[in-house]
Amino acid sequence: DAKKAKEEAEAAAAKARAEGKEEPKGFVPTVILRKMALGDIGCAVAVRNVAYVGTLSFKPSIGKIAFDNIQDDIFEGKTDLGPQEIVACIVKALANKITKVVMGEIPAAIARNAAEVAHKTMAKTSEAAQKGAECCASVGQNMRNMFRGRK
Repeated sequence: DAKKAKEEAEAAAAKARAEGKEEPKGFVPTVILRKMALGDIGCAVAVRNVAYVGTLSFKPSIGKIAFDNIQDDIFEGKTDLGPQEIVACIVKALANKITKVVMGEIPAAIARNAAEVAHKTMAKTSEAAQKGAECCASVGQNMRNMFRGRK
């Protein structure tokens, strides 16, 4: 049956070419999708060259992504989409949802990273102050010892 259908399609295409008409396209089924849900999606994000922070990296939790009416929301009611177009539309919709979550998470990640940078800066400043105090104490001790012998 498949061989016979292929021969018929080839014959119809040859006849259309001979008559100067457009070749008939192969059978494309009508696909109607209503609901789809994906869960436990994760991603890793790295933003480089962030002012005062350097590289910002975090792993937001995407959670569950659900589409209640794919046909209307994603395909805009079209029923004549080919398989490649269907996949492209679904991937685009998923990417848009993931991007919204990531963009919402960036300010929180910057705040967390800035707090870490501030904490590290304070720790380094404290170490430097402590070393400076130790240095001043040792210089003071050396000066006391130096002047004790001159009486």
